[in-house]
Amino acid sequence: MDSSNTQIEGEKEKGEELSRRFSTIINKWGDVPTHYKTILKLLPMFIILAAIPLTVRLSQTQQNLQEEAAQKCHGNNKFCITPTPISDTSVWTKVVDDEFNTSGIPTHWKMYNGPYGSGPHNCAAPSQDFVSGGYLNLLMSYLQSGNCGVGWYTGGISLSGFSSVDQRITLRYRVIPGPGWHSHFIIPMRWPDIDSSWPSAGEEDYNEGNWQSGTNTYLHYGSNNSQVSSPTYTFDNTQWHTIQTTRLNNTVTITLDGSIIWKYTGNTTTLPDTLKHVVLQQECSGNTCPSGTTGTETIQIDWITVENPS
Repeated sequence: MDSSNTQIEGEKEKGEELSRRFSTIINKWGDVPTHYKTILKLLPMFIILAAIPLTVRLSQTQQNLQEEAAQKCHGNNKFCITPTPISDTSVWTKVVDDEFNTSGIPTHWKMYNGPYGSGPHNCAAPSQDFVSGGYLNLLMSYLQSGNCGVGWYTGGISLSGFSSVDQRITLRYRVIPGPGWHSHFIIPMRWPDIDSSWPSAGEEDYNEGNWQSGTNTYLHYGSNNSQVSSPTYTFDNTQWHTIQTTRLNNTVTITLDGSIIWKYTGNTTTLPDTLKHVVLQQECSGNTCPSGTTGTETIQIDWITVENPS
């Protein structure tokens, strides 16, 4: 049943209840002719039913205005505020709600320490993950020591527990770029709980790319690492944005600042029904890290929520 029909049924129920209460009062009037009583008893229902079209129109107009505002803001992210995606508690249960207002990273996050599988030049260190100023910071910088020796290190954390087949992730983030270069990031992604099951078990890179040339969604699947990809999202990653990624019933929906920017309906082949967990990952861009030894890039996460199906 759509929202308009639901509203109509609700208004009818109100009218019927009001008529019953009104009838109880009228029945106590002994000197009023019966046909007048009948008309008076039905009067509340007539009033409610007459108001239904206006109520529905107002509700639909409000929804249309919200959608129009979100579309306008999407093209001008720097200067306007868009509605935050509404959390449907009848479908989702919040399992993680981190605002990073304390001094340390919550214990349900595991910090990467060592090389990524994406290439020998990509290496993470726990020192590159820290909370400061109310933000989770993922830092890319040159270190004199670490599990990969002297070189560039980046931040990366994965969620321990709270794995699910379907999941919704909402977070607010921005990139503070370095001078003349940039990292490659996936904020957020979902990785299969069993590492050896990749790529057949799938990989969901919801917002992957860099702050200069934009980001995409990549959905990996199959033994040959096939992929479904979105068009490029060309918004300014150096400004604060709220991104929401939803996977439900083999459908992926990506929302940016309240506007849907991509939706894909697949199947159990392109979106395998395997348990996955959330990852926030930063690494060197392309096939190499910067040639120099100075400079930094920071990805800041203001807050993140993770929801699993109820």
